[in-house]
Amino acid sequence: MTTKVEKCQRKKVKTVMEEYKKGSLKRRDNKTIKSQKEAVAIALNVARKKCKCKTKN
Repeated sequence: MTTKVEKCQRKKVKTVMEEYKKGSLKRRDNKTIKSQKEAVAIALNVARKKCKCKTKN
């Protein structure tokens, strides 16, 4: 069974990898990402930052 955080992370990774396949994934210096390993690293980093588990205090 997957959690909400895992679902969110999967969606983010999927969207970033689709950008890579289209050739529209870019670095900060506006150069296109050509390495699949670099695209995966970016996808995992974005997913981790955007899909944090929010706890109630």
